[in-house]
Amino acid sequence: MKTIRRIEAFSTAALVVALASSTAFGQGLTGTLRGTDGSTSSVETLRGRVTVLLFGGILDPQSPDELPALQRISERYSGGSVDVMWVSLDDASVTDEALLKFARGNGFTGRVLRDESGRVLGSASAGRRPQLPTVIVIDKTGTVAGKPVGGFDREATFADRLAKLIEPLL
Repeated sequence: MKTIRRIEAFSTAALVVALASSTAFGQGLTGTLRGTDGSTSSVETLRGRVTVLLFGGILDPQSPDELPALQRISERYSGGSVDVMWVSLDDASVTDEALLKFARGNGFTGRVLRDESGRVLGSASAGRRPQLPTVIVIDKTGTVAGKPVGGFDREATFADRLAKLIEPLL
């Protein structure tokens, strides 16, 4: 009987640890992003709405294709239920004006943020080197929904893949 109780206690503890570690990834997104308008947004302020963050940069050769796809996502959810943002990992040598010009010139009209240190993206990558671009979808509670989506598919399926993450969160 003692053995069964120990196994039950162990199983319960293992379940608690498993549940905690499955949400730890979502809770691990931390840091502050700076807007090209000079404003700052801590990751905690993204709660309350579904948010899509696409991490990339001017030097990312896929950016000219990513940004129109990100714009399609923004337009698909233009009713205000989803915030869609491009987060540049470019260092301070790339000016805010250059980032905005690049984003607008490649078809993205949404908010442009900066993660110059890469700390926010790094907090979501759980020790792995993130692939660029990386898309992170945050649910209304501020938790990362699913795993970050790395890489980019030049086909229209990119927007559809993201929609599959977004739709259940609305």
